Amino acid sequence: MKKSIIKLLKFLCIYQNVKNVVDVVRKIYKSFFLYFYNYIMTYIPCVALRLFYLRNILHIKIGQDCHIGLGTYMLGEISFGHGCVVGTRCHIVGPLLVGDNVAIIAHTYIFGTSHYKDSPTFEPFERREVIDSYAWLGARSMVLPGCHIGEGAILGAASVATKDLPPFSVAVGSPARVVAKRSSQLEYNLSEYNPFFV
Repeated sequence: MKKSIIKLLKFLCIYQNVKNVVDVVRKIYKSFFLYFYNYIMTYIPCVALRLFYLRNILHIKIGQDCHIGLGTYMLGEISFGHGCVVGTRCHIVGPLLVGDNVAIIAHTYIFGTSHYKDSPTFEPFERREVIDSYAWLGARSMVLPGCHIGEGAILGAASVATKDLPPFSVAVGSPARVVAKRSSQLEYNLSEYNPFFV
């Protein structure tokens, strides 16, 4: 009986080591494909090829008729609706949920993760960001973790969203403050912007 227990314990130790090795290999595999996209594929001037890689290799959910610009860095759980346009050299770190016909203009930073400022160990956290349909994020704007950008809201160029923006609002500044309202009668379709190269 004692020998059987020892054999079982040895098997479990070997199994645990094999499981750990498999987990490490998976992490290396995923890291390689993320690295390959973010530092090589993202600079290939063919939208169709980049979208294929994002959807099929990195498993990022991207709706029909979307455009992802050159040099855009992506990491984490990200989901885009239909007809979204992401400009060049954006930096997007999930978790992020984006609605339909959202315009994210060049050099925009969207972060779903950060660190607790008072943590002695610099402990990280993540908070899902939501950008509703018809939202428009201006060039060089920034959206911090946990923000909800309401339907049709505009975040002005170089503005920083530190809290939720109400639907159809126009917010500017750092931190962004609501300064105006936007028409709620939005019918445009960004899927018409779909160049092959760029």
